Amino acid sequence: MTMKDKCYLAVDCGAESGRVMAGLWDGVKMRLEEIHRFPTGIMPIGDTKRWDIARIWGELGLGLAAQRFGGSIVSVGVDTWGVD
Repeated sequence: MTMKDKCYLAVDCGAESGRVMAGLWDGVKMRLEEIHRFPTGIMPIGDTKRWDIARIWGELGLGLAAQRFGGSIVSVGVDTWGVD
């Protein structure tokens, strides 16, 4: 990554895993780099199963805190499961 590259972060939360990706644009082409991947999983609470939102939030924070991109981050987009 050079100083003039722009970084576009993408967050994808799926039913089984989540990830944070960086799209690095050098003005000619985009290069993708996986920053952080983690299982989303569920946890039993009583007679139900629930997403462990606190853990997922923490994992997303780890991925988004990627200091190596610093001031070159232009935007962050988020995609999650929408039917649960």
